[in-house]
Amino acid sequence: MKRLLPLILIAAVLITGCDKSTVTFPTTASSSPIIGKWVQQSEVIVLYVSGKQVYQKNLPVNANNYTEYRTSGVVANYTYVSPGSYTETDGSFNLSSDNSSLTMIVQGYTQNFQSNFVNSNTLTLTGSGVSGTGVLTYTINGVTYQADAASAVITMTKM
Repeated sequence: MKRLLPLILIAAVLITGCDKSTVTFPTTASSSPIIGKWVQQSEVIVLYVSGKQVYQKNLPVNANNYTEYRTSGVVANYTYVSPGSYTETDGSFNLSSDNSSLTMIVQGYTQNFQSNFVNSNTLTLTGSGVSGTGVLTYTINGVTYQADAASAVITMTKM
């Protein structure tokens, strides 16, 4: 678990982003491919030092968690607590007109992803970022290292 904690924190940085913003997005057409509930299937995080990949890890995902994209422009992240109980974190989102990029603002932080709709039920999001301090730590075989950048590839399926 000690080895996973830094990676989970890095994933949180990538998911919550680094850039504070107060932008409000317009409503999204109900025909948009992103509208609906999505479950994360996988997340791969890659760490870099001076542009060179130094680490890659498949992060554990909780199949009970899901994200809902609404036509109102609201994105809601549901985190499983117990059977029938979730915590909800809301934000806003905008999917580009060509469906190739997704911007979300959750808890005041902007998240930018390249989006790829593999089919009507599978979405891949690719994002990159740096922690607030500009340094990410990771541990391999009990030795802690530092990276200066990270990227993540998240695969989701529609519920």
